[in-house]
Amino acid sequence: MKIIELDAGNWSTIIDFDDALVARLGSPKYVGYSVDSLIDAMIWGGLNAVEPPYTIRIRNVRQLPKAVLERIELAKHELAEARAEFNRRKGHDVEVLVDLVP
Repeated sequence: MKIIELDAGNWSTIIDFDDALVARLGSPKYVGYSVDSLIDAMIWGGLNAVEPPYTIRIRNVRQLPKAVLERIELAKHELAEARAEFNRRKGHDVEVLVDLVP
């Protein structure tokens, strides 16, 4: 499985997380920064330069502002729900995971 490393050491806003994720996934500009559009591109595929399976490993999350951590947790939750929906519709899982490292 591919590991996509993100370093949150300098993030102070939600946009910092979104910018880093979009850049590493090679998402087209029209994907946007809403959690829904990011999850759609990651799970349903065909838009990003990087396709599943992969793990997004986010390092240095200990000092992140609460709003950024909440956004990451929301993305993890929505990602799990989207994977379950994909599995129901397609009959197999698509492995996209998020791993937080203090």
